[in-house]
Amino acid sequence: MQGIQSGTARRLYLIHRQVIEIALNILLFKEINVSMNTSFHQKVKYVIKKIPMGKVATYGQIAAFAGNHRAARQVAWVLHSSSRKDKLPWHRVVNSEGRISLRPNYGYEIQKELLKKEGIKFDENDRIDFKNYLWDPWMMLQQY
Repeated sequence: MQGIQSGTARRLYLIHRQVIEIALNILLFKEINVSMNTSFHQKVKYVIKKIPMGKVATYGQIAAFAGNHRAARQVAWVLHSSSRKDKLPWHRVVNSEGRISLRPNYGYEIQKELLKKEGIKFDENDRIDFKNYLWDPWMMLQQY
């Protein structure tokens, strides 16, 4: 009996998660016509543009919101190839440890300075505290 209950609970959890994910995608992409034909690349750029000033997002988080939770490296490629051209707030994207991924003398200092100008603080190990600065688009759901 316990296996049935835990299996049922798991199914309900997965259904709940899918409903929340659908609602979040509707909110994130409501201003553009997102369809099955919208490329992952386009969705990534749109999600990056949604990161508010004073907040950061991780590569993996952006990949997941754009529809492929396993494509964090592809997000990095989109940032590298499109940031300047599409005026993306590239500096608001950090790794899953809350650190800037760029190496010193290769953009690290610029990204850190841009984040500091937005009020983001770094600890003594150059990490960003996700409790205070991680973008949480789920909060958008609470507005509705």
